[in-house]
Amino acid sequence: MKDLTAQSNEALKYLKQLNLHLEQETNFLPKQTGLNLIESAPENDNCVSAKRRDAKVEDLWSLTNFFGFSTETFVLAVNLLDRFLAMMKVQPKHLSCIGVCCFNIAAKMVEEECNIPPTHDIIRISQCKCTISDLKRMEKIISEKLKFQFKAITALTFLHLYHAVALSHTSERKEILNLDKLEAQLKACYCRFVFSKAKPSVLALSLLTLEIESLKSRDLCEIAQRVQKHSRIVDGDLLYWRELVSKCLAEYSSPECCKPDHKKLVWIVSRRTAQSLHSSYCCIPELPTIPEGGWDESERREFINLNPRSTQLITKHDPILTVQPKHLSCIGVCCFNIAAKMVEEECNIPPTHDIIRISQCKCTISDLKRMEKIISEKLKFQFKAITALTFLHLYHAVALSHTSERKEILNLDKLEAQLKACYCRFVFSKAKPSVLALSLLTLEIESLKSRDLCEIAQRVQKHSRIVDGDLLYWRELVSKCLAEYSSPECCKPDHKKLVWIVSRRTAQSLHSSYCCIPELPTIPEGGWDESER
Repeated sequence: MKDLTAQSNEALKYLKQLNLHLEQETNFLPKQTGLNLIESAPENDNCVSAKRRDAKVEDLWSLTNFFGFSTETFVLAVNLLDRFLAMMKVQPKHLSCIGVCCFNIAAKMVEEECNIPPTHDIIRISQCKCTISDLKRMEKIISEKLKFQFKAITALTFLHLYHAVALSHTSERKEILNLDKLEAQLKACYCRFVFSKAKPSVLALSLLTLEIESLKSRDLCEIAQRVQKHSRIVDGDLLYWRELVSKCLAEYSSPECCKPDHKKLVWIVSRRTAQSLHSSYCCIPELPTIPEGGWDESERREFINLNPRSTQLITKHDPILTVQPKHLSCIGVCCFNIAAKMVEEECNIPPTHDIIRISQCKCTISDLKRMEKIISEKLKFQFKAITALTFLHLYHAVALSHTSERKEILNLDKLEAQLKACYCRFVFSKAKPSVLALSLLTLEIESLKSRDLCEIAQRVQKHSRIVDGDLLYWRELVSKCLAEYSSPECCKPDHKKLVWIVSRRTAQSLHSSYCCIPELPTIPEGGWDESER
């Protein structure tokens, strides 16, 4: 078995970090005596039990998801909570305030300042019964007891390091470990009190080895064994925690398992209360709040073929607010209008009332203006987005500048048309623009059977740091989408729905660049009789 140190500079850098974290990890562990007291505590009103601690951690997970914070924030919040509970005797009535306070400290340590909501909003959304002054006092107590040591070394720290070490030592890119999946599994483990007793390095390696086992990769198994040896983790400890992790994940995936309750965070507020909430996550003051997931795919598809730019705005708007299907038409037209203003020449942009007419949207100009204001504020006026189209143009230009095989020049119009087809499928909203663009490009190059272009595409992939696993996954989805889109069964954007008969007076009032000829009656295309012609 090769030594881990006999590798590249990048691998050596990771190992140096690993050694440092292994030395320091015990400094951020909860006190064992305190954890034992919590574990043996009875279910009564005088002390915090393991069950109450688990319930509070699940609340922290819900808050993390609600605010869109990272896994690092959640893991750090749990670490602070466990360290404090293992140090102090806490009454159950104070647990809610402590939990929210740990969450707030973790968010300040990890998240961008502009993304952190005001304290009073965190209190409202968490349904904590404490005041801002209570939270400030509690934060001072926690800070002093933990000696302001907030930048803890957690199981997530080791999980990221182990993952990086594994990737830097393996050439089997098809078997790349899914870090998002590992993080989700770690969060599930943190919702069980027993894992508060685990050393972060051992818990992280337990998750990693279980995942590697499921992949059935010899290469990765060898690397995991070398990592274990380098970290000085004995087989007995690893087997013990692996068994507990496996049991936890099996329970967590079962229907009987009580997962974090997100419904608890859905509530109805008055318009005045809604307006006072932070604009980045509260409901729209001008429209009633409605359940997420009510989007009709056919309605969403209606606007996408018009402009990929408008698609980007719709996609950015989707996860921020809960939207009723009846408002989707207005949002779509508004995103299209904003995109047109950003991209098209001013002289080519039709008046707003004409866009409303032609889109058959049932909103008014004032509705559209209000919606535009809401969308602009929610997206923080960040309209000049970097999209898959941006990368497609760049990749195309790079390919042309590096190849001499002019006969095999890529058709950019065809690639753009394929991109529009992909945007008509919700799944591609989840794809990174660079990966989606490269997926389209490589599929087209494959059909051209050009070695020169294939080499260029591989170089572009390497330069863009796009791993083979991600590219293969999205290539497969793109290929499937394009096959479906070219089939007669596929529901393509319905252009006929925009063909309608209007009076001469209405036709004359429409913008001259796109309306029908006012001097002749509107007739269906293809309806000419050859004798008349």
